[in-house]
Amino acid sequence: MSKTKGDIALLALRRAGIASSATLTQPEPASVGDALEDLELMMAQWLVDGIDIGYLPTDPPQPDDESGLELWAVEPVALKLAEKVLESTINIPPLIYQNQGGIVG
Repeated sequence: MSKTKGDIALLALRRAGIASSATLTQPEPASVGDALEDLELMMAQWLVDGIDIGYLPTDPPQPDDESGLELWAVEPVALKLAEKVLESTINIPPLIYQNQGGIVG
């Protein structure tokens, strides 16, 4: 039995530091939903690129859907998904402070 899409999404969120079972940090439901959508889009692109590792596409993806992936493929897919998740948060500009408190701009 393969891992579910929800399992892969949660693993990716843990690898990205967004969720952690050690600190009991649970991801927001919207974050899981976004990760599932990103997983589906990423795997569709892989199929277009000729990379077929047995993933079972669904529309819309649900956390309980079987992924079809063999166990050896789960970690690499989750790591690539974690990269996608982190890329989507990279363009958030940091606040710049001036003179210990005043926000610049």
